[in-house]
Amino acid sequence: MKADLFNPRKTLSGLHLTNLFRIIGLALLSACICQTASATSNISDVSGSAVQEGNASSFLYSSENLHKLPTISAVLKKYNERNPEMVVTNWVKMSPNGMRIMDADTKAEIIKNFAVQRVWLTNNKNKTSHEIDIALYQEHFPEQVQYLVGPESLSNISGIKPCADFVGKNSGKRVWRGQVVEVWDCHYTDGVKANTQLFSNRWNIVVQVKHTDMQIEELVDIKQEQLTETTFVPDSTLRHVEITEFMTGRALLDTYSP
Repeated sequence: MKADLFNPRKTLSGLHLTNLFRIIGLALLSACICQTASATSNISDVSGSAVQEGNASSFLYSSENLHKLPTISAVLKKYNERNPEMVVTNWVKMSPNGMRIMDADTKAEIIKNFAVQRVWLTNNKNKTSHEIDIALYQEHFPEQVQYLVGPESLSNISGIKPCADFVGKNSGKRVWRGQVVEVWDCHYTDGVKANTQLFSNRWNIVVQVKHTDMQIEELVDIKQEQLTETTFVPDSTLRHVEITEFMTGRALLDTYSP
């Protein structure tokens, strides 16, 4: 199942929330891992309680690399160039402290706190949240945990290095939405073309990924923001639930003992 769920040519491409929730949910449910992260830290959430540090391996992202991230809000659009009016839209906030990605239709959201390496899924319609156990996720999917914890995705939209995890070639520069960007052609190690990425030196991230099937992911309406550490924790009014209830809306029943 690992190979099928996380084959970058077949599944997750970018930060599409519905696919991300489905893949994470299936992985967690199949492995029966419904615990939450633990440890210590000193960041406070909006309710004033301490936000503890997660239990993922600390080598995943260096503070030096995360420091390069801009502090912005943006709209992430995903569409096919052949049918551009059919758009999937996500709202994004990111900074060196973390990242929030909300599906514009469902209001489902993933919240990543880079400082303490913790990740939550939230459903703002039914007011629930679930924290992913990073250590157990890493145990089952060690090659994919970096996409869960960090700013990059499998396609590398919003990545801080063009063609990360691909073989890349700088093909020059072009003007994109009023700014000059670098054009990078990205290939798999077997030489097959993966995508073309546009890297913005102004924002220091990949702002567009165009796949060979004409699917496009791009960050638009990028704006400088003032975001704090507390931006990247769930609202204290949300009810924490286990993954089964979060994915299905139904809590597991207690085992019946006559």
